[in-house]
Amino acid sequence: MTAETAIVFPAIVLTLAVVLAGGAAATIQVRCE
Repeated sequence: MTAETAIVFPAIVLTLAVVLAGGAAATIQVRCE
Protein backbone atom coordinates (compact mmCIF):
# COMPACT_ATOMS: atom_id res chain seq x y z
CA MET A 1 0.00 0.00 0.00
CA THR A 2 1.60 3.25 -1.13
CA ALA A 3 1.21 6.63 0.53
CA GLU A 4 -1.05 7.80 -2.28
CA THR A 5 -3.37 4.83 -1.82
CA ALA A 6 -3.48 5.44 1.93
CA ILE A 7 -4.73 8.98 1.21
CA VAL A 8 -7.00 8.38 -1.77
CA PHE A 9 -8.79 5.25 -0.54
CA PRO A 10 -10.21 6.78 2.70
CA ALA A 11 -11.24 9.86 0.70
CA ILE A 12 -13.20 7.70 -1.76
CA VAL A 13 -14.84 5.75 1.07
CA LEU A 14 -15.84 8.98 2.83
CA THR A 15 -17.27 10.36 -0.42
CA LEU A 16 -19.35 7.23 -0.98
CA ALA A 17 -20.58 7.34 2.62
CA VAL A 18 -21.64 10.98 2.22
CA VAL A 19 -23.43 10.23 -1.07
CA LEU A 20 -25.27 7.26 0.44
CA ALA A 21 -26.23 9.25 3.53
CA GLY A 22 -27.47 12.13 1.38
CA GLY A 23 -29.50 9.78 -0.80
CA ALA A 24 -31.03 8.10 2.25
CA ALA A 25 -31.90 11.47 3.82
CA ALA A 26 -33.51 12.66 0.58
CA THR A 27 -35.53 9.45 0.31
CA ILE A 28 -36.76 9.78 3.89
CA GLN A 29 -37.74 13.42 3.35
CA VAL A 30 -39.68 12.56 0.19
CA ARG A 31 -41.56 9.77 1.97
CA CYS A 32 -42.47 12.04 4.89
CA GLU A 33 -43.88 14.78 2.66
